[in-house]
This record gives sequence, structure tokens and C-alpha cells, in this order.
Amino acid sequence: MDIVLCLVRDQTTNLGSVSGSVTISARKTEGGSETLTTSIMKGGKNLGTASTSAPWGGASATAII
Repeated sequence: MDIVLCLVRDQTTNLGSVSGSVTISARKTEGGSETLTTSIMKGGKNLGTASTSAPWGGASATAII
């Protein structure tokens, strides 16, 4: 099954078939208070999520596949 990384504003990146530890990190490039959320999905199942609404904040999620 393919691993899909979901980023803010519904942007997704398909990593294809991977195994082991997967980490996604994203940082806001503006100082606003909008929420940045990162998610690691496999087969429609959420394996890891992190979010921040801090100005210039970052979020990292890790999952074992």
C-alpha cells in the first residue's frame, strides 16, 4: 500500500511503497495564526498527525510503517 503525506491546504505527496520509519516535518512561512497540520496516511488510515497554530511554527509527525 502507498504512503501519502498530507500537508496544509490539502496538498499531498505520494511516497509510493515504503517501510520502516517515516517522518514528515513542515514549517509555516508566514507569521499568521492559521493551523498547519501534517498527517501520514496509509490506506486511508491516519498513522500520525501533528499541528501548530503558532506564528512561524512547525509540526512533525512520525509513524512506523
